[in-house]
Amino acid sequence: MPPCRWKPRQTRGPTPEPTPAPTPPPTPSCLSKLGPKPTYKEHRGARCKAEHSKSRTDSWFLGIGTAKVKDHDCGRVCDWLPWCRAYEQMYIRNMFNGELQPEKLASCNMFVDERIWAADAVVAAEKKKWTWNAEGESYPSDMEGNPMFFEFPIPCPEDLDLRRNKLTLINRCHVNSAYGKSVYGNGAFYEYKNVTTKEGNLMRSSCFQKE
Repeated sequence: MPPCRWKPRQTRGPTPEPTPAPTPPPTPSCLSKLGPKPTYKEHRGARCKAEHSKSRTDSWFLGIGTAKVKDHDCGRVCDWLPWCRAYEQMYIRNMFNGELQPEKLASCNMFVDERIWAADAVVAAEKKKWTWNAEGESYPSDMEGNPMFFEFPIPCPEDLDLRRNKLTLINRCHVNSAYGKSVYGNGAFYEYKNVTTKEGNLMRSSCFQKE
């Protein structure tokens, strides 16, 4: 009869944790696919104009609805429009009950390089609706001289956080005559700061030129 042998009880070790699935890489932002963000040179207390314009009204520009711009930064719109060569932000402090209120953004304008603008597919389609005058010049306005509204698709609506799928740009009717006559060129600016209106409001402006 063989001798007895002691066999120690075999205990199980801790159950291994399941291997977690690899974390997928973050999805790149839509804006990151639009190319490098342009840089701007800010001229505080100044308004933009075309290079050889005598005044701002000789320059051609488009308005941006400030209520649709996230963080009051009009540059987020100018960034992805190649024909936008500069933008201007006007700020106001309203007078109320004899006291100036906190400053807020009053308006935004984008200054247009007309050659790049005219080559845009959206503009080419819209131009068929423009007015032709006796001299054969085409202006982005209707027959009554009222401004036209141009709708441009927003490439990244979820990132730009505008309130609709298209951005509406408004051509200011008082600058219609500047189109085709005063090319933006390298752009220019002039001083505009601490201007008091007849209502007692305080105005200032900054001009941002693409570098």
